[in-house]
Amino acid sequence: MGTTPPGPLFKVVAVNSPVSVSNDSQDVTINPGDYLVGDANGVVVLPKGLAEQALPLMAKQVEADSQMAVEIQKGMTFTEASKRFR
Repeated sequence: MGTTPPGPLFKVVAVNSPVSVSNDSQDVTINPGDYLVGDANGVVVLPKGLAEQALPLMAKQVEADSQMAVEIQKGMTFTEASKRFR
C-alpha cells in the first residue's frame, strides 16, 4: 500500500508571466508566447519575435533531415548522411 503526501505538490502562482531560469553561467528569461524546443541535449528558447526569422533556417534543416532519412533507408550510415547533408 502506498502513501500520498499531504497537500498539493505544486501551486500555481502566476499565468502568462515571464519565468527566469539561472545557473552559474547564464540567466534566461522565457516570456509568454516564446517557443521552447528541446531534445536529449538540452532546451532552446526561441523568442516569439524571432520566430519568423528562424522559419527559413528550420526549413533548410528539415530538408537535410529528409534527405538523410532517404539515404539511411538505402543503407548509408547516419554519420555518412550527416556529413553529406548537414
